[in-house]
Amino acid sequence: LEKAAQNMQRLGHIGEPKNKRLALVCAVSAKAGYPIQPSTHAQSSAGKNALWDATLSLLPEEMIVRRSGLTAKALFRTETNLEGAVLYLQEVAGSEDANYSIRVMQSDGRLEYESTEKTPDGSMKNVVYRTEGPTVIVQTTTKNHLHPENETRVLAVYVDESPAQTEAIVLSILQEAEEGGVGPEEREEIVRPWHDAIRLLEPARVIVPFARRIRVPSSQVRIRRDVTRLLDVVRVISWLHQHSRTRDQRGRIIATEEDFRTAL
Repeated sequence: LEKAAQNMQRLGHIGEPKNKRLALVCAVSAKAGYPIQPSTHAQSSAGKNALWDATLSLLPEEMIVRRSGLTAKALFRTETNLEGAVLYLQEVAGSEDANYSIRVMQSDGRLEYESTEKTPDGSMKNVVYRTEGPTVIVQTTTKNHLHPENETRVLAVYVDESPAQTEAIVLSILQEAEEGGVGPEEREEIVRPWHDAIRLLEPARVIVPFARRIRVPSSQVRIRRDVTRLLDVVRVISWLHQHSRTRDQRGRIIATEEDFRTAL
């Protein structure tokens, strides 16, 4: 994860190493089978989409579906393969009509929609549309909060809006203007190993052997979802290291306490 953050820095995304690491965990989580739904918040021009452009540049293009907006029934009727993919919606405002289908996909990992339609011979029949996930739905917004029904399903990512971060970004832009920045060949050299490495990742279950030692507050009902989200971050971090991790007799990857500290 630290290497990923460093490579995103080389590609031109400045600072925010924790957000970079978290964004990558979310981006690959659908392929891992533990989808973590990110919602990225910041005022206009703060760099929400820059964070995701840098993150998704490390993923193979076949894993990414980009949309500027969605209508209410678009996800139900889509012919695009969303299984294990990242659906990148650049602004929440462009997909508000699809809020219901987004919520169901985030919670259930699949959609099923039945409608009555006219056939070529003029008769009517019922048609069932199915969209299979799991899918990570990336949303960015200038709002501090989403619709309450959506907010409990996502992991909020807040972009750094500090003066120090603004100064660092401006300095980077000026430096790129002087020196030319990363060229196409160097960019390809950076991202190609990531594309290949992510393609080599295979489905695998992860167990967290210390889970019952985790102290979880119970003051809010939404903790019932939040604790699963935290454990999913731990699982995905372990899954990313699947080629170098200990497995149990059933082939399941064993998460470490260091994975938990990284998740926190």
